[in-house]
Amino acid sequence: MKLQLEKYIILAIKISLTAVLFLPLLADGSFYFPFIFSRDVAFRILSELAFVLYLYLALSNTGYRPRFNLLAKVVTAFFVVLLLASIFGVNFKASLWGDYERMGGLFHLAHVYLYFLVLINIFKTKEDWLKAITISLFVSLMTCFIALAQYLDTGVISKAGSGERLSSSIGNASFFAGYLLINLLLGFYLFWNKQFKIKIFFYTLLCFDVFLIGYETYSRLTIGRGFLLPMLSNKIFLAAVIFIQLMAVLAYFYKNKYQATRLFLGVILLFESFILFSTQTRGAVLGVYIGLIILAILNLFFNRSYEQKIKKRLSLWLSLIVLFLLIASPLIIYFNRDASFIQNQPTLRRLATISATDITTQSRLVTWRGSFRGLMDRPVLGWGVENYKDAFNKYFPTEIYLDRGSQLWFDRAHNVVVDVAVSSGFVGLAVYLSIYLVAFWQIFKVYRQKHDFSILIMAVLVVAYFIQDLFVFDTLNTELMIFLVWGFIVFSSQMPPDDQIVKNKISDNKKYSLVPLVFLLVIFVIFTYLFNIKSAQANLLLAKQLALRSQAAAPYYDPRVEVIIMDSINLSPIGRFEARQQLANYLMSLAKSDTNPQQLADLAELTIGELKKSIDEEPQNVRNYLYLATVYNSIYSLNSQYPKDAVKLLTDSIPLSPTRPQIYSERCLAYLNQKLYDEAIADCQKSLDLSPGVMESHWNLFSAYISADRNEEADKELAIAREIGDKIGNPVILDKLMNVYIQFSKWPKLIDLLKQEIIKNPNDVGWHVKLAVAYKENGQKDQARLEAQKALELDPSLKEEVDMFLKLLNE
Repeated sequence: MKLQLEKYIILAIKISLTAVLFLPLLADGSFYFPFIFSRDVAFRILSELAFVLYLYLALSNTGYRPRFNLLAKVVTAFFVVLLLASIFGVNFKASLWGDYERMGGLFHLAHVYLYFLVLINIFKTKEDWLKAITISLFVSLMTCFIALAQYLDTGVISKAGSGERLSSSIGNASFFAGYLLINLLLGFYLFWNKQFKIKIFFYTLLCFDVFLIGYETYSRLTIGRGFLLPMLSNKIFLAAVIFIQLMAVLAYFYKNKYQATRLFLGVILLFESFILFSTQTRGAVLGVYIGLIILAILNLFFNRSYEQKIKKRLSLWLSLIVLFLLIASPLIIYFNRDASFIQNQPTLRRLATISATDITTQSRLVTWRGSFRGLMDRPVLGWGVENYKDAFNKYFPTEIYLDRGSQLWFDRAHNVVVDVAVSSGFVGLAVYLSIYLVAFWQIFKVYRQKHDFSILIMAVLVVAYFIQDLFVFDTLNTELMIFLVWGFIVFSSQMPPDDQIVKNKISDNKKYSLVPLVFLLVIFVIFTYLFNIKSAQANLLLAKQLALRSQAAAPYYDPRVEVIIMDSINLSPIGRFEARQQLANYLMSLAKSDTNPQQLADLAELTIGELKKSIDEEPQNVRNYLYLATVYNSIYSLNSQYPKDAVKLLTDSIPLSPTRPQIYSERCLAYLNQKLYDEAIADCQKSLDLSPGVMESHWNLFSAYISADRNEEADKELAIAREIGDKIGNPVILDKLMNVYIQFSKWPKLIDLLKQEIIKNPNDVGWHVKLAVAYKENGQKDQARLEAQKALELDPSLKEEVDMFLKLLNE
């Protein structure tokens, strides 16, 4: 009975660890940040369950207690350093919880470590690891089919804001490519060592088919539509699905399983390579490219697995040919970069445009430069997990501010080395890089002991992963995979010559109590409810209020919205700033409508109070100050004190990000709202000095000059703003310009502007109506009558409105 209980507990742990591998397929649209939140919460619950069950085994049997080789110790040391860095960082609370957008922080990292800890202490045989790798490869194949549906534009699965790039169920092309890169090389490992678990793959595929059919049936019965049949209506997609299914059946039932399995696996790898290439992710493609070069070189010098001379020579020549093609391919792309076959292929076009001067590269370089300055402020243990944004803000690189569409808020460096360095200092960076060095050392140690060339593919995988991580950052999808790889390397370095590790068993004479198990499971349920279920409820509420607001044709006050948002804030410590941000957005949208002033004032008081809490919780985060200041400026008409509060708030925030132009332009607006024109102009000029080539900076100064009746200087800035805007394809919006003239009663300016538009479009009734109103406001009644008559001639249906307008003129 004791051994049976142990068996069932181990089975439950393995099921949990295996279920984690399916999470890249999970994306629930009912959540706020659906591609991130639902997946991460599910991971936390599964990893907690696996750890609680493992903890029971470890308490019951010393044989299950954690054992660490050098790599496992270094990985553990890295998590310890991250904890210390956060404790001594700039804001432990921010480091602990993270936010909805990333679902990072120490709380998340603790679950990643528990996942790794349980993996290396429960997967005791090579069979366990090969099954896990096989299932992961299966899941990656399913994500590739989702990406294929996007590629074929079936209309069922969108590309989630990635443009023409494939993002699959992961929701981001770069993150998907990183996940696929690891699985592709794991699949290559299975292909090389001939240990692909076709039985596991086949039955997983069969169960998944049953699940999809059941889910499709359920969807059609409940909501009247499904997703599977529309995808299968595409002939190419249908053919691909049938082909893979038939290949799986062939590989499983064919007498010579070795040949059929290798053929099937080769097809999968080719398909996944095509999908990875189609993500147009340069970092991942570069990682695979360099990995293949290293693999070809390793095969030349280290592959001793062929006994027959002909196979040795064939392997040698194949490696040389592959090496030559790999070295020649970038030269071919570069020298033919303007050729149609390059320009018409999105990925090749993106690869051909890699240079130190393109916008993406430039923004990354200046961001990393600012990150280094932040690192030197706190070189030992850094700023703490999830506090990269504060270092970035302090040394904000003005070069990345090009227009209103520029990405101005970075919470990651898009380079894992830089992220780790800023978050945990040189100590954390040294330990992080040690993980790679120790992994390489253990891989080559295993190779020297067993002369198994396939283990060197793990070294290639690690190199390829590291290279692509220089251009992006980790998410749960890649974290699951790389810690699976670290765990496999830990296992391989401990594996005896017979490739088996004997499982530990509880001795027959050992007492085995169920009380600790029940106690731990109760703790698990309580913990999961408090930190996972309540977090999910809070997140769902945030998505619910967005859906509620989207149903309205125009912004209007709905008391349910603020109640829902406040419930979300109070339910969970995660994502509070994002919830408060939604409350602020709701208030600012209502400020532009005809909402009852008292309702607006009450909501403003609530929102301001909540945003002040964000400042109290993260006083070093300049974004909190800017958001509250923006709210003050948006509702300044409610209270004359609000613009003054905005000025004080922004002045206090300047030391946090002295080079950020938005602070000065927002303070400029606060001064304008107080009619302090000289101060406003001075701040707009400071913003312009920081970003002289930005159209918005000239526009803000133009607005300040107009408000101060300095028309000549205003015209000069407007001309520059228009010139820059036209040049970069971001023109000055005409309605915005008219609103400025109306706001400051610059009727002659507005009249001249409208006349220019009428010359371009003489039959546009709208321009004549607006010009008639402008003439009226400027006291030119005769011209107003003429324009009103012209509008009536162009559109007789306006007779009632024109008569009313003329009557007002006569009065």
